[in-house]
Amino acid sequence: LSIAQEADVQLRSHAKTHKIPAIAHYQHERSNGGGIVCQKLSEAEVMAASGIDDIYLSYQIIGDSKLQRLVHLSETVSEFSTTVDGPGNIEPLATVAKQQDAVVRVILEVDVGMGRTGVAPGEPAVELAKQISAHPNLSFDGIMAYEAHVKSRAETEDDYEQLCYEAME
Repeated sequence: LSIAQEADVQLRSHAKTHKIPAIAHYQHERSNGGGIVCQKLSEAEVMAASGIDDIYLSYQIIGDSKLQRLVHLSETVSEFSTTVDGPGNIEPLATVAKQQDAVVRVILEVDVGMGRTGVAPGEPAVELAKQISAHPNLSFDGIMAYEAHVKSRAETEDDYEQLCYEAME
């Protein structure tokens, strides 16, 4: 935390493992103003109901009823953003946001080698960013990537460093 404070960088703590509002408040207070990350919509709703007002929902949400809840949640906290990675979750989110006359901040997930979620880097990611930006009820808020594959594939410290650079590239 002290390194982040010195660099004036906000940390965003993950509430996935504990799912306890009291711990999330503790993390939020000590994160240099960065809020928390939730993996599931229901977790984000609990955190918002407990007074956490800066939430990033890091997994794609599908289904009309969940998207309605997501858009409502985005309007009830000070800072909220969610993740998208393709037209299959961009278009439905934009439709529900329009129906509710809301603007939802979205972060585009880019696949940096794990092969689980995210759009391919380069032109495919640029095209999706343009698609997001074209929707008046969505606000393109940046990109996110998760390089979890690096640790399991690296056999040496040099491998680890090289794989990290490849993911960042």
